[in-house]
Amino acid sequence: MPKEKKKVELEDLAVMIKQGFDEVHDKFEKVDKRFTEVHEKMDLEFGVIRSDIRDIKGTLGPLVRGMVSLEKDYSNLRMRVSYLEQKVGVEV
Repeated sequence: MPKEKKKVELEDLAVMIKQGFDEVHDKFEKVDKRFTEVHEKMDLEFGVIRSDIRDIKGTLGPLVRGMVSLEKDYSNLRMRVSYLEQKVGVEV
């Protein structure tokens, strides 16, 4: 028995096409919402990272300057001790 071919009306075809577009739109909308969520989370995390970096820079700046000063003092004191040892005749 041959299958009967269903006659597709133009309106039926339009409804099927619209349903297809609606499904695609829904999928893109879900992806867009997820993308927005991820983007917002990344913004928050980058804000925290920027804040941490600012704190680290604020802490390291004075430490580095202090270290440079201590290195100069240490070098100066080593030269002075070396000079005094030579004057006294102490061998190291």
